[in-house]
Amino acid sequence: MKRNFKKARPRRKAGASKHDQITQQILKQIEEGILPPGTRLPPDSDLHRTFKVAKPTLVRALNELAKQGWLVRRRGLGTYVTARRTPSILPERPLRLCIAWHGDISKEGVLYSYQGAMSRAVLDAWGLGDIPPEIPTVSERQPTRAVWSARDRNLTVECIGRSAFSRTRRPPLEMLTERAYDGIMLMSIIESDWIGQVLNLGKPTVVVDFPCDALAHRADQVFVDPSSGYRQAVQYLVAQGLKRIHFVGARLPIPAPHDEMSHDEWYAMRHPEDKSRIEPDTVLRQSIVRQAMFECGMELPARWVHSAGPGSRRFFELTERLATLPDSERPEAVVCHSIEQAELLIKAFAKHGHRLVAMGAADAPHSGMALPIHADTAAMGTTSAEVLAMRLHHPNRQYLRVGVLMEFTAPGAAKP
Repeated sequence: MKRNFKKARPRRKAGASKHDQITQQILKQIEEGILPPGTRLPPDSDLHRTFKVAKPTLVRALNELAKQGWLVRRRGLGTYVTARRTPSILPERPLRLCIAWHGDISKEGVLYSYQGAMSRAVLDAWGLGDIPPEIPTVSERQPTRAVWSARDRNLTVECIGRSAFSRTRRPPLEMLTERAYDGIMLMSIIESDWIGQVLNLGKPTVVVDFPCDALAHRADQVFVDPSSGYRQAVQYLVAQGLKRIHFVGARLPIPAPHDEMSHDEWYAMRHPEDKSRIEPDTVLRQSIVRQAMFECGMELPARWVHSAGPGSRRFFELTERLATLPDSERPEAVVCHSIEQAELLIKAFAKHGHRLVAMGAADAPHSGMALPIHADTAAMGTTSAEVLAMRLHHPNRQYLRVGVLMEFTAPGAAKP
């Protein structure tokens, strides 16, 4: 490695400073593969003699390459070539960051779930996307986690979740208090009291996928913004001449109060289904649908607004009731919280010989009868990663509330 540097002494270029010349020489060797990812550079004391420049000049050049994402410099451990040109979050010190899920962590969940898709985008944004996770084997009553670590990026990311046995919708608070995390991302967790306890830890925190006004002045937030996608969907239905447009929102069962509650105890506690509560995102989506219909000169009467979990008894009773209404009252179209609800409604109507146009939010490509309103999980993850990085760089700045827009593409139209 030292021989490579000796062969590439700084060249004199008109107007180029010495540290710029060194920067270009090292960068050329990185791009040509002479210095592959993970390579540890010689100590600064050796390099400045190799390049025959003052040590401050050499340090300035290396710091510039670290700022651009080509190198990471670790105090006491040396300077490394990064795996990709993604700037390290805080290259001057090691970082330990946390992504907390509302469910349990598994290899399948990391690869295929909604939270997994967002988490993978976060890891890509931080330069860890090519690193396989370490997922420790634990019993069904132990909290779950996955770990990504890159020495050359000075970064470790832990994804933590509840146990497979637990009926809560968040990991134990002790997992956050016992580990010295530098920053925290709460992903799809909607338990306000628990989130409040996390915020009391005083760590830089981003609340992801939970639009909650009560948290606006306590934490950064990144959420799915339905304003564009659901408005486009309503405009499409109106353009088709459809008049009776209903809305079906989602409901969530109440979570178990603690990890030791058995499934049977939790099932008994959450019944009857009237104990369930409206899904937070539903409130936003219903508001946009109502506003969009008003803008189109139409109304959304209260009797056309419904809510039920897609797999619940309450939902199947709702689909049967709507499908058997008289012709003059039966909905012509339904805008749903989720694509799953929309598909089930279409099947229920078809069983009775009726046609229904239905649509709902989808976070993956969809090929069914329902029309998808796309939620971009990659954009959610990337945005969340950027917001947490900004908070780490500027801990005292004003809190951000960032909405990632959904999109609806009419059948036959080109995708935006």
